[in-house]
Amino acid sequence: MPKVGKKEFEYDEEGIAAAEAEAANTGQAVENTEAGGGEPIDDFIAAIDASLAEAENPSAEPVEGEAPQEEPVASTEDVTARLFNEVFGEDFNPEDEMHLEQMEAIQDILQSDPELARRVSLPQDHPDSLSDSEFATIMFRGFEQEEQGVV
Repeated sequence: MPKVGKKEFEYDEEGIAAAEAEAANTGQAVENTEAGGGEPIDDFIAAIDASLAEAENPSAEPVEGEAPQEEPVASTEDVTARLFNEVFGEDFNPEDEMHLEQMEAIQDILQSDPELARRVSLPQDHPDSLSDSEFATIMFRGFEQEEQGVV
């Protein structure tokens, strides 16, 4: 049976319409009082309501039976091209031998540190992202250490 707050309505065309009107007037959701045992449409509506509520108030905890949400990440090619431009100040040219060596250095750093690769692949507005300029600083510090024999 449809229910809005504590008020129950008949499961027929008029009852559903009355429940929807009550929900619109009160700002509450129409609920199914016979969860799992009601009419299929009630279960469907309840699932949609739950899905909308989740979209409005996402939780950090995964829902049982639901795969955890993955962080959005950029493609490896996009990331390395973006980093190349930031670090070396020009677009990558795959026909330039020096560019190939420089790109290999970027790829080596990313492959050797998966966490760094993950963070630099996140959207720049993500709280855990690493900016391109921060990556450039890390990369140049690595070059300085290699030149000084610290590595």
